[in-house]
Amino acid sequence: DVDEVIRVAAACVRHRVPLTVRGAGTGNYGQCVPLHGGVSLDMSALNRVIEIGEGWARVQAGIVMHDLNEAARASGQQLRMWPSTERIATLGGFIAGGHSGIGSIRHGILADPGNVRALQVVTLEDPPRRVELLGADIQKVHHAYGTNGVIVEIDIALTPSIDWQHLIAL
Repeated sequence: DVDEVIRVAAACVRHRVPLTVRGAGTGNYGQCVPLHGGVSLDMSALNRVIEIGEGWARVQAGIVMHDLNEAARASGQQLRMWPSTERIATLGGFIAGGHSGIGSIRHGILADPGNVRALQVVTLEDPPRRVELLGADIQKVHHAYGTNGVIVEIDIALTPSIDWQHLIAL
């Protein structure tokens, strides 16, 4: 839970140990590989849907994007965009390292206003704080690969769901 994230962050700060945040590990840039020791913090247990409303969802950062899309579809909605790794990628990891995905032609990239509505982040300071970022402040953490805080909760925009048809043609 978030209290455990805060305790781990506090211990890392106190002992000056590097902290690397890990979602599902779908990134292809090596973001979840500590270069010189440290702690890898697995966020996959923070995977709850907190609330779904009209046009938005509030979730924990470790939720797998496919699971969030399934929960949102129960209300006739879906994420505005998601990566090709949607079935295994976490939303927190997508925001920390992602840029765009399926749906971006219609809804823009993650950094565009309104796509990510709010982030709650645990800071790596003494003592760690849980802060909520809104508006332009979201960009302080978006696409920063978890290097400046641990994303723990996300308020993400939704759109009416589409009955997608997947096919491959050769």
